[in-house]
Amino acid sequence: MAKLADEAAKVSYRQQHARPLLETIAAWLKEHRYQVLPKSPLGDAIGYALNNWTALNRYVDVGYLAIDNNPAERSLRAVAIGRKNWLFTGSDAGGRTAAVLYSLVSTCKRLGIGPPGA
Repeated sequence: MAKLADEAAKVSYRQQHARPLLETIAAWLKEHRYQVLPKSPLGDAIGYALNNWTALNRYVDVGYLAIDNNPAERSLRAVAIGRKNWLFTGSDAGGRTAAVLYSLVSTCKRLGIGPPGA
């Protein structure tokens, strides 16, 4: 029950504080969309933001969603850093096994699951 209350509080806070900021950003994006070249870096960024605007705003209405995916990115960081070290896993099966194990270990870390007694 407390989790639902926390989510309702998040939604209320986000609607009060984040929604006005997002509306300001949307107005700026729409105003500047045709003032820059569409294939320029800024034009690409504006187009990307507007194309994904509904998904970006979804977190305002749903308390359990985060505005970013930082936890997922952090869990993949070790894999990205060590990619060259693991370039040769011996076989395709070894690569698949390594991918499954890294996914399992990252999920356990995120959920606070560790070996017994740890």
